[in-house]
Amino acid sequence: MTPRAALSLLALLPALSSCDKEGVDALPKATQKGLNTMGCLLDGTAWLPYRNAARQGGTLPPMVAYWRRHDQGRISLTMLFMRDREPQRFASSISFYAPTITGPVTLALNQLARPSATSANPAYGLFSNEDETPDLDYLTGPAATGELVITRFDTIARVASGTFFFTGRADDGRTVAVSQGRFDVQLERR
Repeated sequence: MTPRAALSLLALLPALSSCDKEGVDALPKATQKGLNTMGCLLDGTAWLPYRNAARQGGTLPPMVAYWRRHDQGRISLTMLFMRDREPQRFASSISFYAPTITGPVTLALNQLARPSATSANPAYGLFSNEDETPDLDYLTGPAATGELVITRFDTIARVASGTFFFTGRADDGRTVAVSQGRFDVQLERR
Protein backbone atom coordinates (compact mmCIF):
# COMPACT_ATOMS: atom_id res chain seq x y z
CA MET A 1 0.00 0.00 0.00
CA THR A 2 1.37 3.37 -0.96
CA PRO A 3 1.65 6.17 1.62
CA ARG A 4 -0.99 8.11 -0.34
CA ALA A 5 -3.47 5.18 -0.16
CA ALA A 6 -2.81 4.78 3.57
CA LEU A 7 -3.53 8.49 4.14
CA SER A 8 -6.75 8.19 2.13
CA LEU A 9 -7.90 5.29 4.32
CA LEU A 10 -7.03 7.25 7.48
CA ALA A 11 -9.05 10.19 6.18
CA LEU A 12 -12.10 7.91 5.78
CA LEU A 13 -11.98 6.54 9.34
CA PRO A 14 -13.78 9.50 11.02
CA ALA A 15 -16.58 9.32 8.45
CA LEU A 16 -16.98 5.56 8.92
CA SER A 17 -16.96 5.78 12.72
CA SER A 18 -19.59 8.55 12.78
CA CYS A 19 -22.33 6.32 11.37
CA ASP A 20 -25.51 6.25 13.46
CA LYS A 21 -25.63 3.48 16.01
CA GLU A 22 -28.22 0.85 15.31
CA GLY A 23 -29.90 -1.91 17.23
CA VAL A 24 -28.65 -2.68 20.73
CA ASP A 25 -25.70 -0.29 20.31
CA ALA A 26 -28.14 2.66 20.14
CA LEU A 27 -29.75 1.83 23.49
CA PRO A 28 -28.72 3.56 26.72
CA LYS A 29 -26.74 1.60 29.27
CA ALA A 30 -28.71 -0.08 32.06
CA THR A 31 -28.23 2.21 35.09
CA GLN A 32 -29.98 2.77 38.45
CA LYS A 33 -29.39 6.48 39.12
CA GLY A 34 -32.56 8.21 37.91
CA LEU A 35 -30.91 9.46 34.70
CA ASN A 36 -34.22 9.58 32.77
CA THR A 37 -33.08 7.16 30.09
CA MET A 38 -35.00 4.45 28.30
CA GLY A 39 -34.61 2.37 25.19
CA CYS A 40 -35.59 -0.94 23.65
CA LEU A 41 -35.74 -2.80 20.37
CA LEU A 42 -39.08 -2.67 18.59
CA ASP A 43 -39.21 -5.51 16.07
CA GLY A 44 -35.40 -5.43 16.10
CA THR A 45 -35.01 -1.66 15.56
CA ALA A 46 -33.87 0.76 18.28
CA TRP A 47 -36.75 2.72 19.85
CA LEU A 48 -35.89 5.70 22.08
CA PRO A 49 -38.18 8.36 23.58
CA TYR A 50 -38.17 11.70 21.75
CA ARG A 51 -40.21 14.90 22.10
CA ASN A 52 -40.16 17.51 19.34
CA ALA A 53 -39.61 20.78 21.23
CA ALA A 54 -41.05 22.88 18.39
CA ARG A 55 -44.22 20.80 18.34
CA GLN A 56 -44.76 20.77 22.10
CA GLY A 57 -43.39 24.19 23.02
CA GLY A 58 -40.38 22.48 24.57
CA THR A 59 -42.15 21.94 27.89
CA LEU A 60 -43.20 18.30 27.92
CA PRO A 61 -40.65 15.57 28.71
CA PRO A 62 -40.54 12.40 26.60
CA MET A 63 -41.13 10.25 29.68
CA VAL A 64 -43.33 10.31 32.76
CA ALA A 65 -43.04 7.91 35.69
CA TYR A 66 -45.07 8.15 38.85
CA TRP A 67 -46.16 6.18 41.85
CA ARG A 68 -49.45 6.48 43.68
CA ARG A 69 -50.58 5.28 47.12
CA HIS A 70 -54.03 3.67 47.04
CA ASP A 71 -56.46 2.49 49.71
CA GLN A 72 -54.99 0.07 52.23
CA GLY A 73 -51.49 1.42 51.44
CA ARG A 74 -51.08 -0.33 48.07
CA ILE A 75 -48.59 1.48 45.77
CA SER A 76 -48.83 1.39 41.98
CA LEU A 77 -46.29 2.42 39.34
CA THR A 78 -47.10 3.94 35.94
CA MET A 79 -44.50 4.74 33.27
CA LEU A 80 -45.08 6.34 29.87
CA PHE A 81 -42.38 6.80 27.22
CA MET A 82 -43.31 8.89 24.15
CA ARG A 83 -41.82 9.48 20.73
CA ASP A 84 -43.15 12.31 18.55
CA ARG A 85 -43.06 12.37 14.80
CA GLU A 86 -39.78 13.36 13.25
CA PRO A 87 -38.28 12.69 9.83
CA GLN A 88 -38.37 8.97 9.02
CA ARG A 89 -39.94 8.06 12.38
CA PHE A 90 -43.52 7.63 13.50
CA ALA A 91 -45.28 8.83 16.65
CA SER A 92 -45.67 6.11 19.25
CA SER A 93 -45.46 5.35 22.94
CA ILE A 94 -44.62 2.51 25.30
CA SER A 95 -46.19 2.32 28.73
CA PHE A 96 -46.29 0.04 31.75
CA TYR A 97 -48.55 -0.32 34.74
CA ALA A 98 -47.69 -2.23 37.90
CA PRO A 99 -50.69 -2.35 40.28
CA THR A 100 -48.76 -3.28 43.41
CA ILE A 101 -45.10 -2.61 44.03
CA THR A 102 -43.01 -2.29 47.18
CA GLY A 103 -39.48 -2.75 45.85
CA PRO A 104 -37.48 -4.77 43.33
CA VAL A 105 -39.72 -7.36 41.69
CA THR A 106 -40.25 -9.37 38.49
CA LEU A 107 -43.75 -8.98 37.07
CA ALA A 108 -45.23 -11.33 34.48
CA LEU A 109 -47.11 -9.41 31.78
CA ASN A 110 -49.55 -12.20 30.96
CA GLN A 111 -53.04 -11.10 32.07
CA LEU A 112 -55.76 -9.22 30.20
CA ALA A 113 -54.89 -5.53 30.53
CA ARG A 114 -58.47 -4.35 30.28
CA PRO A 115 -60.23 -5.11 33.56
CA SER A 116 -63.67 -6.62 33.83
CA ALA A 117 -66.31 -5.37 36.24
CA THR A 118 -65.01 -7.80 38.87
CA SER A 119 -61.24 -7.41 38.48
CA ALA A 120 -58.65 -4.65 38.71
CA ASN A 121 -55.97 -3.81 36.15
CA PRO A 122 -53.12 -6.34 36.31
CA ALA A 123 -49.51 -5.50 35.42
CA TYR A 124 -49.29 -4.87 31.68
CA GLY A 125 -47.19 -3.43 28.86
CA LEU A 126 -48.52 -1.44 25.92
CA PHE A 127 -47.13 -0.18 22.62
CA SER A 128 -49.34 2.48 20.97
CA ASN A 129 -48.72 3.30 17.33
CA GLU A 130 -50.28 6.58 16.16
CA ASP A 131 -49.01 6.15 12.61
CA GLU A 132 -51.41 3.35 11.74
CA THR A 133 -54.96 4.02 10.66
CA PRO A 134 -56.72 3.61 12.94
CA ASP A 135 -54.21 4.10 15.76
CA LEU A 136 -53.38 0.67 17.16
CA ASP A 137 -52.70 -0.42 20.73
CA TYR A 138 -50.59 -3.55 21.15
CA LEU A 139 -51.24 -4.94 24.65
CA THR A 140 -49.76 -7.77 26.65
CA GLY A 141 -52.07 -10.56 27.82
CA PRO A 142 -52.47 -14.34 27.83
CA ALA A 143 -51.60 -14.63 24.11
CA ALA A 144 -48.94 -11.89 24.14
CA THR A 145 -46.72 -12.10 27.20
CA GLY A 146 -43.65 -10.43 28.59
CA GLU A 147 -41.82 -9.43 31.74
CA LEU A 148 -41.15 -6.18 33.61
CA VAL A 149 -38.21 -6.43 36.02
CA ILE A 150 -37.93 -3.61 38.55
CA THR A 151 -34.33 -3.62 39.80
CA ARG A 152 -34.70 -0.41 41.83
CA PHE A 153 -37.86 1.20 43.20
CA ASP A 154 -36.97 3.99 45.63
CA THR A 155 -39.67 6.54 46.52
CA ILE A 156 -37.24 8.50 48.75
CA ALA A 157 -34.53 8.96 46.08
CA ARG A 158 -37.35 9.06 43.48
CA VAL A 159 -35.80 6.43 41.18
CA ALA A 160 -37.22 3.46 39.28
CA SER A 161 -35.06 1.34 37.03
CA GLY A 162 -35.15 -2.05 35.40
CA THR A 163 -35.53 -4.07 32.23
CA PHE A 164 -38.40 -5.39 30.13
CA PHE A 165 -39.51 -7.34 27.11
CA PHE A 166 -42.93 -8.20 25.73
CA THR A 167 -45.00 -9.15 22.75
CA GLY A 168 -47.93 -6.82 22.19
CA ARG A 169 -51.04 -7.90 20.31
CA ALA A 170 -53.55 -5.57 18.63
CA ASP A 171 -57.27 -6.37 18.48
CA ASP A 172 -56.86 -7.33 14.81
CA GLY A 173 -54.22 -9.98 15.68
CA ARG A 174 -51.10 -8.08 14.57
CA THR A 175 -48.15 -8.22 16.96
CA VAL A 176 -45.01 -6.29 17.83
CA ALA A 177 -41.93 -7.60 19.63
CA VAL A 178 -40.40 -5.30 22.25
CA SER A 179 -37.06 -6.63 23.49
CA GLN A 180 -33.89 -5.73 25.39
CA GLY A 181 -35.67 -2.81 27.08
CA ARG A 182 -34.14 -0.86 29.92
CA PHE A 183 -35.19 2.24 31.84
CA ASP A 184 -33.79 4.46 34.58
CA VAL A 185 -36.28 7.20 35.47
CA GLN A 186 -37.02 9.83 38.08
CA LEU A 187 -40.27 9.21 39.89
CA GLU A 188 -43.04 11.65 40.75
CA ARG A 189 -45.67 11.07 43.40
CA ARG A 190 -49.28 11.61 42.31
